[in-house]
Amino acid sequence: MESKLTKQFLEKLQKLDPKVQALAKKSFELWKENPEHVKFKKLKASAQYDIYSAQVSESFRSICYKDNDNKCYVWFWIGSHAEFDLMCGVKKNDTLQHTAHRIQSQREVLNQIKKIRDCANPTLQNKKTV
Repeated sequence: MESKLTKQFLEKLQKLDPKVQALAKKSFELWKENPEHVKFKKLKASAQYDIYSAQVSESFRSICYKDNDNKCYVWFWIGSHAEFDLMCGVKKNDTLQHTAHRIQSQREVLNQIKKIRDCANPTLQNKKTV
């Protein structure tokens, strides 16, 4: 199954340090070879979507969802773990940090997917595949 990159993903990727961009490319190559690799985790965010988190490095990750209608994976977010935690409302000293992170992350991921699916045609970069 092919992968597609959203415009938002490409914009975020281009703003990253070239070393991180190179690591992201390596991560995507590994994804194509072996999506079951330990660096890739399926998030249990929704019964509606298969959502995956890919470790780009110790400090960065990317997120995609499986679009069964178009038979592809849609990569829509890349950034630092800290940025992801901040985006999801996780505070460093939360007593239930792991649980809170999982719940907030799932909500944020689903919100991102809904936004993307609402405007899928202009958002997906059909010619950009990984």
